[in-house]
Amino acid sequence: MAIADGPYEITSGGEVRRMWTTFVLTREAGGWRISAIRNMVPTGGPAAGVQ
Repeated sequence: MAIADGPYEITSGGEVRRMWTTFVLTREAGGWRISAIRNMVPTGGPAAGVQ
């Protein structure tokens, strides 16, 4: 099992939305599989300053 998280951006119609995501991954016979995803809008701290 692994947890990976980090920033990403969505651009649509000239608007940029800065978001943060977390993946929970499990290792299976064929490789890594996503078990859960959480996406959120940063509200403060280091994630809020994503450029």
